[in-house]
Amino acid sequence: MPTVQKKIAAPVLVIISAIGLLSFAAACKKRPPSHEILSAQIQENLRSRLDKAEIPPEVCVGDDLIQASTLVREFYQGRQYQPAWSRQGSLLAHVESLLFAIRAAEQEGLFPWDYHLHSILAKGKEFVRISAGDPRQLAPVLSDLELLLTDAFLVYATHLAQGKVNRDTFEAEWDADCRSMDVLDLLQTSLASGRVWENLRNLPPQHAYYADLKKALMSYRKLASKNDWPRVPGDPPLQKGDRGNRVEALRSRLLREGFDGRLQSKPKDLFDENTERAVCRFQDKHGLPQTGVVDEATFKALAVSAAERMRQIEVNLERWRWLPHDLGPTYAVVDAAGFEMFVVDRGQEVMAMKIVAGMNAWPTPVFSSRMTDIVINPYWYAPTQVLLKELINYIKADPNYLTSNKMKLLHGWGKEETEVDVKTLDLDAVNAKNLDFYLRQDPGPLNVLGRIKFSMPNTYDVYLHDTPYQSDFGQFTRTFSHGCIRIAKPVDFALFLLQETERWDEEKIAACIDQEVEQTIPVKRRLNVHVFYGTAWPLEDGSVQFRQDIYEQDNRVAEALHQNPPKVHKIAAPSLNGKQPIKKEANAQSDEKKRDDR
Repeated sequence: MPTVQKKIAAPVLVIISAIGLLSFAAACKKRPPSHEILSAQIQENLRSRLDKAEIPPEVCVGDDLIQASTLVREFYQGRQYQPAWSRQGSLLAHVESLLFAIRAAEQEGLFPWDYHLHSILAKGKEFVRISAGDPRQLAPVLSDLELLLTDAFLVYATHLAQGKVNRDTFEAEWDADCRSMDVLDLLQTSLASGRVWENLRNLPPQHAYYADLKKALMSYRKLASKNDWPRVPGDPPLQKGDRGNRVEALRSRLLREGFDGRLQSKPKDLFDENTERAVCRFQDKHGLPQTGVVDEATFKALAVSAAERMRQIEVNLERWRWLPHDLGPTYAVVDAAGFEMFVVDRGQEVMAMKIVAGMNAWPTPVFSSRMTDIVINPYWYAPTQVLLKELINYIKADPNYLTSNKMKLLHGWGKEETEVDVKTLDLDAVNAKNLDFYLRQDPGPLNVLGRIKFSMPNTYDVYLHDTPYQSDFGQFTRTFSHGCIRIAKPVDFALFLLQETERWDEEKIAACIDQEVEQTIPVKRRLNVHVFYGTAWPLEDGSVQFRQDIYEQDNRVAEALHQNPPKVHKIAAPSLNGKQPIKKEANAQSDEKKRDDR
């Protein structure tokens, strides 16, 4: 990226001029009477504000709350409160580099205003004004900038590295508690090497899925900035041969999103073959059956605005940040929203298959793991919640349910294991507190895991497995499991995993299955498994496939992504020491910039 490198290498005046601080360079030339005095004043200011704060420290600059205050304090304690972003009354080029990186946050589906951009710019203007007058007043302003810039780096780096939103709670996180790296070490090395922008740029995922989604985000941001595409009135369906204003609106809508230039042909109100082909392409792009008929589901997809699609792409960029940024040389991606799994080996897709994902009440989570074992003829141990919420009802309704499904109720483990006679139980009284038995299903053709299970350690206890319910793969929407992933080609997948293990072929797997005895085979081949929920998926041609938000999670993630950082609210009544007490206000909107303006 030579043009970007050139900007970063330019003098500080370039970026500051771009943000309106035209006299910055001149102001930097003016020095206070004593550099040592100024440095001591900044040190004392930082020490006073950070060390005397509560635990965890609550530090603010104006109305801006320092989000990663614990780490900010640790950073400055480690350097004896020496300033990091200024020297001898001048701001260093690191400031320009950080501002450049923050300005690029929108390219990642994040927002510059989350990282003190308004306050940094305001303090920069104040710095210029004071520098042109009495430079002895610089210490408080430079101290404020130190806190704002350091906090901005730490929080932004954390959001780039692991996401802004917690993938389990769907809440925005601001404290820079980064699980994937030492963010303080990154800050220190970035300042020491002068590579602030470069190091931040390398934090997001570097793989093609993320990069292609970023390109798509820019495309849909342009579409959203224009007048939205025409609304297509629904009901009744539209199909080939129809004419009228609704058809003209349909053709205009499809043309606006770039589906087929031939839709400009006349007559514009005729649903012709070109329109039918464009509708099929639209349906394919949105995970709908390619009928060429604009039915209820197609009308619903047509009604989604460009701005909503833009937010959907932002949400999926965030989901990629939740996963390891290096997917590995050999990996499988399970796309729960698209009901598909594909395997990539050294950059080439070598296998793809349909999957069944979790029901709405038992959604398949987003996580990464490594394949460890293949279990042929697995036993199935019913999860406690499944037993309590579903299976007990089946047992009560059918006295032969356990026997006909080769299931047993058991108490104890190993030598202490005993079978529980269901007739001795008051199933109506069983609950989570008094449950003292479990349900196990024997291996065989009825086992809910099918004949093969693929183990991968994770906190959700989710794994891949075969299934006896093969007809489910013929359904268009495949949400039938309790969170685990059923795969359509378990034997093919097992053979791929066992390529580095001797003497395994399809015949041997079939022979083992016929024995109906549980057998565990360690997987020697390293395969990373990334379980994803891709409601926006980039294609090689630059287009995007959108999928139904089956778990209704996109809006929750989008709301957290668009959440403003917590602010401070100053209460009118003064405290005993004469200072205004500070109260945290979780989601205060900035008066300078509303989220909708971004």
